[in-house]
Amino acid sequence: MARIWRDGQRNNVTIYRLLTTGTIEERIYQRQLTKVALSDSVIDNVQSTKNSFSQDELRDIFSLDTNTDCGTHEMLGCSCLGMGESDFNLDTKQTDQDGSDNECDPSDETWKHFGPLHMNACKNTDDGVLETVLSKSDGMVSYVFKK
Repeated sequence: MARIWRDGQRNNVTIYRLLTTGTIEERIYQRQLTKVALSDSVIDNVQSTKNSFSQDELRDIFSLDTNTDCGTHEMLGCSCLGMGESDFNLDTKQTDQDGSDNECDPSDETWKHFGPLHMNACKNTDDGVLETVLSKSDGMVSYVFKK
């Protein structure tokens, strides 16, 4: 990744992070999200974040959960249903005018979520690598977070 951030880099670079649902690598990613949120709350004085997993959830890193399409999406409490039409910011939590939490804010052009029922919509993008992986995955990809 060091080559991405070097001075003079003019090409667009895409980073792909592949996680296996319900495994320790997904739990490690969830811990990373929590650490980033904690850092942001201290440095940027951001009070509320959606990356707040409970201590029990963070400590329970060795159990395999086979009953979920994406444990991270469920733990974040996102209500977009994986349809890809709503965007999601992994860094800050949005609040509607009525005070209710809006987990997927369409005005925030950061992350789109595609669940297993809507994976075909994710294939029709300008990302040739992602399209190839999804077309050859034979149903093995259960969730896509696309930025």
